[in-house]
Amino acid sequence: MAFFLYPKETAVKQRMGMKVIKVINNNIIKSYDAKNQEVLVMGCGIGFKKKPGDEVEVNL
Repeated sequence: MAFFLYPKETAVKQRMGMKVIKVINNNIIKSYDAKNQEVLVMGCGIGFKKKPGDEVEVNL
């Protein structure tokens, strides 16, 4: 399960592939959404062995 820090009006249920911009720690990555807004994606182990540029499959 992943959590997104979105403004309320942009939260939409969909399946997204996101590119890692920065790995904060094993559980938090920084990325951009479909509207080019910066988001923090949180989930158990979502940043483990990830590097900037890697693709992360996220289900909302």
